[in-house]
Amino acid sequence: MNKSNKIWEFEHQIVEPAVFGADEVACGDIDGDGRIDILCSQSEGRQRPIRWYRNLGGDPPQWKRSDRITSFCEDWTGEMGWMGSWLGDFDGDGHLDVVSSAKGNFSGLDSPVCWFENVNGYGTEWVKHILPVTGDLLDHCRIADFNSDGRDEIIAQKYHGDGVYYLVCTPPKDPRVTENWQCYKIGKGRAGLCLADIDGDDYLDVLVDNQWLKNPGMPGQENWSVYRITGAPSGVKNAAGDINDNGRLDIVLSSEEGKGIWWFEAPVEPAKGEWIKHVISKDYSGAHTLWLADFKGDGHLDILTAEMHTRGKHRVTVFENVDGTGQRWVEHIIATTGSHNAIAVDINGNGMPDIVGCNFGEHSCLEVWYNRTK
Repeated sequence: MNKSNKIWEFEHQIVEPAVFGADEVACGDIDGDGRIDILCSQSEGRQRPIRWYRNLGGDPPQWKRSDRITSFCEDWTGEMGWMGSWLGDFDGDGHLDVVSSAKGNFSGLDSPVCWFENVNGYGTEWVKHILPVTGDLLDHCRIADFNSDGRDEIIAQKYHGDGVYYLVCTPPKDPRVTENWQCYKIGKGRAGLCLADIDGDDYLDVLVDNQWLKNPGMPGQENWSVYRITGAPSGVKNAAGDINDNGRLDIVLSSEEGKGIWWFEAPVEPAKGEWIKHVISKDYSGAHTLWLADFKGDGHLDILTAEMHTRGKHRVTVFENVDGTGQRWVEHIIATTGSHNAIAVDINGNGMPDIVGCNFGEHSCLEVWYNRTK
């Protein structure tokens, strides 16, 4: 590790003081006012809703908690908890909707996947629509407009690793009708899920655990080609970005429940060549958070990670990529409260990525660390 030339400072804010069993946070402009809001889903506890928090502006922003998104959808088994929640526009109306998996029970039975329609674009009226994915509950969802039709499609990952699915409803079909969605099983694997163009062919591929699934160009088909990352452990969170500034996407992995954080230098041909392994940390344990962002504004990607409540020292950390080579790292410990699935996003609109997260334990809170690095 090396000394940083930047003055690293993060301002802490608690958005919600008591969130039990938070599974996922996601960010986006839910009410259409130009400010970034926060979505938070819970999978444990007596009250296990999906809620969102309206950004009222200011720096740091003030927040207003919404009603439960699921309260608009009557009482049903989904209120036992929610997993794999994310934001996307599934009907092409320009409003952010929500996708999530109801936690029927943890063995994976009776766990419907659905999307909640943001009917009026203000996040005050929601309608539930069932998606054609059954059985095991979800671990993660990620969203992109793969086919450039103006609607987002869904990559859904099963919790126990039995399947990764591509879900699409192509216009002019109505996405509110379950039968209009097509569901393709594109691979397997649990732990990390990330979308990135790994091989540079202008199609988004899917990172799953320690492997990547190649987008065939027409994504609506089963069993995408699978390529394993040379020398990579399994049971890992993943992220992709150009760590050494050579124009190729490298891959960063962190052990979800074991120890270690690494980056893997991309070969010229990712589907054929050997990935070169670089160790960032050997002692981080249960690094359940992994996200890449330029936290200091120098054009180099840094690494956000955090240890979850059951592992390690509960560190929330940014590893600074000092000179953009991926060879010199400075460890900045932002907090020692841990986080479950924290993400990096510019909440206050100052051009610098902030950190949003929530741990999984009984006495957790939804919190933001505002990036004041100079």
